Order: sequence, then structure tokens, then C-alpha cells
Amino acid sequence: MIRFLFFATVLLLFYACKPVPDSKKEHNGLVHFPFQTILILPLNDADTSGIAFIQKALADSFAVPVKVLPALTIPSSAWYAPRKRYWADSVLTWMKTFSGTDRSVVLGVTGKDISTTTERQSNWGIMGLAYKPGNVCVVSDYRLQKHGITPEHIRAKLLKVALHELGHACGLPHCKQKNCLMTDAEGKENLDKQKHYCNSCRSIFFSS
Repeated sequence: MIRFLFFATVLLLFYACKPVPDSKKEHNGLVHFPFQTILILPLNDADTSGIAFIQKALADSFAVPVKVLPALTIPSSAWYAPRKRYWADSVLTWMKTFSGTDRSVVLGVTGKDISTTTERQSNWGIMGLAYKPGNVCVVSDYRLQKHGITPEHIRAKLLKVALHELGHACGLPHCKQKNCLMTDAEGKENLDKQKHYCNSCRSIFFSS
């Protein structure tokens, strides 16, 4: 009787400690994406074909609904006339006002040049920016135009920028592995070398 109770207790503990199945099943190696919906917001000069490409790719990657919002114009208050750029920080602040619930993330896409302040420069041109963590991010293909061979190549690069910024939105930091999508650009365009989220980033990204 004592032996029976012992094994019964062990069996009960085993099932009590088993992870509860998540409704978001693993999809393409990615699980536990913290947002229920991705909302793509077309902004100034956004490439329509590029947005359609990104929409499908993100839906395939994260297995969550990806919707395209009506296009909007970036407010003039975000414009930085001396460099003919938009302050990405101001764009994010503006996007935050209509970003919806904390279970959705808004990805702004523009063809205009965007910038932010860094330790090296007060107005530094960038390809994307996100709150880390947060539910808004913005990407631009302006700086990809001179590095892309074809429109399809540029869209593929922009998708990688979007995946990078979505990673930040989920709280993921920069990664030291050079082929990881979360690698810090450090002022360079090395997107062709970035293939996917590394195993380390994937485990952090999708474990929350």
C-alpha cells in the first residue's frame, strides 16, 4: 500500500509539473509570440507591393493575424528640415496614440528617411526603430534602395528590418551572433548576412 501511494504521488507530481499546452502551436520553429495581432501601418511613400510581401511573410512566421491599416501621413511635427528626414522617435510617439490594445503591435512602414539620436550623432539615419519593449515600431526602405539589387531584394531586406524591430518590441536585445536577425547594424547594412533568429534569441523571444 505504501509503495502504491509513493508511485501515485510521483505520477501526480509529474502531471502537475507538465507545461500546460499553449494555444499558439509551434509554427516554423517560433512559438509564444506575445502579440495576438500585427497591424501594418502604411506611411509616406510606402511600397504597396512591399507591404503585401511583408504581410504574408509575417503571417507565415508568427502564425497570428496580420492586418494592413489605412495609409496615413506622418505629421509635420516629426519632420527635421536640416537633414530632410523624419524623427523616428516622434513617429513612434504619434503612432502610440492609436496603437490599440497591448495585445497588438503596430508596424509603421515608410519610404521616407528616418532618424534618431545616438551617442555618436544627434540625427542619425536609421532603417528602423522600436520601443523595447512596446507595441509600436517603424521601418523604412529609404536606405535600402542603394543596397538592393532588385525590388524583390529590397523587400526581403525590409522584411528583415521589420523582424528585427518586432523583436525589440517584444523586449529582445541586440545579439552578438552575426547571422542573427537581432544583430546590431552598428551603422552598416549587413542584412544579406542575417538569416533568422538564432536559437538563443528564439528561446528568449518566445518563452514569455
